[in-house]
Amino acid sequence: MKSPLSSNRFLPALAAAAALAAASLAGTGLLAPAAGAVPPSGVIPFTAANVTEQSGGSYDITWTAPASAGPVTVYAGTDALTPARTHVVGHGGDKGSTVVTSLAAADPRWYFTLTPTHGSPLVIADRSLHLPDAPNFRDVGGVRTASGQWIRMGILYRSGSLNNLTTAEDQEMTALGIDRVVDLRTEAERAATADKLAPGTNYAVDDVLAGNPDLSNITAAATALISGSNKSSATVAQAEGILTGLYKALPVLDTANTGYSQLFTSAATLPAGQALVFHCTAGKDRTGWATAAFELELGVPLSTVDADYLQSNRYVLPEYKPVVASYVGQGGKAKVIDAVLGVQPQYLNTSLKVMDSAYGSVGAYFSKGLGLSPATVTALRHEMLEGSPS
Repeated sequence: MKSPLSSNRFLPALAAAAALAAASLAGTGLLAPAAGAVPPSGVIPFTAANVTEQSGGSYDITWTAPASAGPVTVYAGTDALTPARTHVVGHGGDKGSTVVTSLAAADPRWYFTLTPTHGSPLVIADRSLHLPDAPNFRDVGGVRTASGQWIRMGILYRSGSLNNLTTAEDQEMTALGIDRVVDLRTEAERAATADKLAPGTNYAVDDVLAGNPDLSNITAAATALISGSNKSSATVAQAEGILTGLYKALPVLDTANTGYSQLFTSAATLPAGQALVFHCTAGKDRTGWATAAFELELGVPLSTVDADYLQSNRYVLPEYKPVVASYVGQGGKAKVIDAVLGVQPQYLNTSLKVMDSAYGSVGAYFSKGLGLSPATVTALRHEMLEGSPS
């Protein structure tokens, strides 16, 4: 697969050359600062950072940075786009961790600012919103690119169907500034399980499978496979074949290109202080491809994209435990139903191969496949990336 940073050709020539050089050297160690070198102004020195909310409202925070970043102070706040500077909740070295237990429930959400002695701060939060009725509702932000920038949190979210949201969950979305909802589902899916949204929410339909009955019926095909009378005869290859057919189409299908183009155009034109969530039914396939392609376009390493894509299994599969247990109890194989209800590395790899074959790179997919202008791509990068390239 060609470099996910190939879309930098939309930037001025000198900046593009610098970014491409950074991408080619990423992971080789050649970009590591000299011993004792202070991170340049604007550079976020953290190479890894994570927040995990535990039951009871405590937070586990971990981070890694070069020794030149110096000691780190952790602040808590409720603004995703403004680094907190007053409420200190932890300290640590360049490779550190802290557990925060003293925070009351926040409206809408706690964000933590990792502030190094040298270099720019990083604002992060638990990427999962932990919504009981939308378990795969996650922040797209909080991911590092190959050039050392980070995708901002609190702007773009992904999810499965929003048809079961409670009033409290709707209010949480509103408090997060989520003003736009982009629904990637088919007409039949929307009719069966319409989103339950707060009044005034800007709702848009970007049906990526519109007018394609064979693909639109993938859910029915999968259901037929796992609910057939002779479950013991169903194979993993059959299950994977159903999903692979979808993933072959997502990068090249005309309606998919139109839908994803509209999605990313909406994301690029978000008013200040507003956020957007896009979703399909489980938030793993149509939503998963959109997220993966977006991350690659912003310069996230493929290994990171793969790992993030597979996180859907963590949030989706537990919801289906009773279904899996029943299926196995009737003679079916757990791996067969997991291949339908979850995601597999080869699914995303299928889409990436098709994308590369059709367009040559993720940058060309965004420009030729989705028809996004250089100005739109630049707006996405400006809105979603924080920190200077390292």
